Amino acid sequence: MHGDRAAVLDFADVAERIESALAPHGLKTILCPVFPGGVQELDFLSALVDKGVAAVVFLSASNTVEGADTESYELLRKRRVPYVGIHGEFADGVPVPVFSTDDALAAELAVDHLHRIGMASGPSGNRPADRRVRGLRRQGLSVPDDVSVVGYDGSSVTEFTDPALTTVRQPADRLALEVGRSVLSLVSNREVPTGELLFDPELVIRASTGPAPR
Repeated sequence: MHGDRAAVLDFADVAERIESALAPHGLKTILCPVFPGGVQELDFLSALVDKGVAAVVFLSASNTVEGADTESYELLRKRRVPYVGIHGEFADGVPVPVFSTDDALAAELAVDHLHRIGMASGPSGNRPADRRVRGLRRQGLSVPDDVSVVGYDGSSVTEFTDPALTTVRQPADRLALEVGRSVLSLVSNREVPTGELLFDPELVIRASTGPAPR
């Protein structure tokens, strides 16, 4: 935390980019992961609001869950703490800025590219994931000769799988940049457009997809 200002983030792979966008303006980010059975979102928010948090970014958190408890948002509005969302509008219907990958377009890009559809799962060593992979192998299929596979999200690890995974990559840099701009405007008491802004994903073709077998 830097002074009495901070932004709260949830979800590590975009958090670093948001931090880079906010740091030059004196805003320090605090990452607060919420897992089932762990410290709950409201507990984090209550503590941070008491410390003078400047703004909150919900990244694939309660804002993505239908019927989620709205107590967190009510607390922030009561304490006049601005907030924005990534990947999902808020359950209570209050108009706030939201920045999302266009998931419908992502699915269209993947399906348009594929002749057959498979599923990638992991990580290696995870027993349920390994069982799913063995059930693919029992069919005697190989990638991409028999089955083409497309992943989603665009993590750098997909470049190093065998074969390298064709993936629909989320526009993390653009999302983080716009989130940073929105937070800076909100903490400066400037108006920010509300509603959900969608960003186009990108299809990155690698070795896990090929022509349909004859």
